Amino acid sequence: MKRLTTRKQRAVQGAFFLIACAAAFAGQTQIWTQGEYADFEKGVIKNLSLRSDGLLSLAPHAHELFDTSAAYLWALAQDSKGNLYTAGGTGAKLYRVPPGGAGKMVAEVDALEIHAIAVDSKDRVYFGTAPDGKVYRVTGTPKPEVFYDPKAKYIWALAFDSKGDLLVATGGGSGEIHKVAPDGKGSVLFKSDETHVRSMAIDAADNLIVGTEPGGLVLRISPAGDGFVLYQMAKREVTAVAVARDGAIYAAAVGAKQGGAGAAPPPSALAAAVSAAVVTVNPDRKSVV
Repeated sequence: MKRLTTRKQRAVQGAFFLIACAAAFAGQTQIWTQGEYADFEKGVIKNLSLRSDGLLSLAPHAHELFDTSAAYLWALAQDSKGNLYTAGGTGAKLYRVPPGGAGKMVAEVDALEIHAIAVDSKDRVYFGTAPDGKVYRVTGTPKPEVFYDPKAKYIWALAFDSKGDLLVATGGGSGEIHKVAPDGKGSVLFKSDETHVRSMAIDAADNLIVGTEPGGLVLRISPAGDGFVLYQMAKREVTAVAVARDGAIYAAAVGAKQGGAGAAPPPSALAAAVSAAVVTVNPDRKSVV
């Protein structure tokens, strides 16, 4: 075998050096962590849900049932047969969507929006309009009848109690709750110091759980009409409330409160400047975000 020249030796040695470096690099372990909300927010999330604390979980499966062509859908309710009723705006049109998804419009009134729908024990459908503030009952004809007129500008929420009475949450002047009997006769059950009773739910004892605007209050109102403040949100508008089986109350709120001498300080647990907040209010009044 002929001896390699010095130049060839150097070339071979260089090639071996490069191969060795590449092999060494390929064998190294690189570690990085992503655990905060901001880390995952930069990516494209598919079939996953991202929580505010950075926890990733499988997202619930969703598919479109029916396209109403409405600009907004503000309310949703279901009857005992599984039919969904939805409405929004602009234009006060009520849609029924059966379990199969072939929905259609079933009622329309001369109003701007519908923000509340409720179904009674006989599967009769009621809805509230804004800004003319009337409660309508669907009769099976294109023109539903006016069931109750609370003389308010907005109807924000509707719910039936265990006795079959309809509770109507209003706003626009003074936020009130009206109690309406099955014959359509009603009166004011509770009058708040807030401009709007913005959301409402009923617990197992027929207490009303309501959210207000602009104070961002979560109230409990007894069947007799006695009110009690459970919690004050850092936001001004409590847009939704719900009661869990264990009695815990969930509340969602949006909107920054206006500053000033009359503004109440926000709870320390909600002092962070976020655009929206969801709070759990336990029966013992301890609340967490």
